[in-house]
Amino acid sequence: MNSFNFLIDKLTHIVETCSNIRIRYKYIEEDLLHIVEVVPEKTFQEQIFLEIEKKFVSEFHEKFKYENLCFISNDDPIGINNPDFVMQGNNFGNIITERFINDIKRTEWKIELSCDRDEEIFYDNKLAA
Repeated sequence: MNSFNFLIDKLTHIVETCSNIRIRYKYIEEDLLHIVEVVPEKTFQEQIFLEIEKKFVSEFHEKFKYENLCFISNDDPIGINNPDFVMQGNNFGNIITERFINDIKRTEWKIELSCDRDEEIFYDNKLAA
């Protein structure tokens, strides 16, 4: 098994276990560096994630001694611009933190959220009924 397939397998397990997270992954070939961005940032404080991450990193370094693995969060200066893949748990979309919301405007049929990342998310409350 190569490092990419190993990572996909392990990251899938993490997302299934911690269903409230999103993972973005980027490989930088010239540095043999695998970057894994995990959000929300509070995930790094959860015991279950810390245990999985510790075992994962240890296994990775045993199998792929000449490659590097780095876990970051979305506010890390390294950042990921064009991820090679993105995966998220089933409950990730259900969590919206105040940190990402600058402004909430409510109309009769829509809630418009303006996010830090210059994205707009529209929620049609007719579908929620």
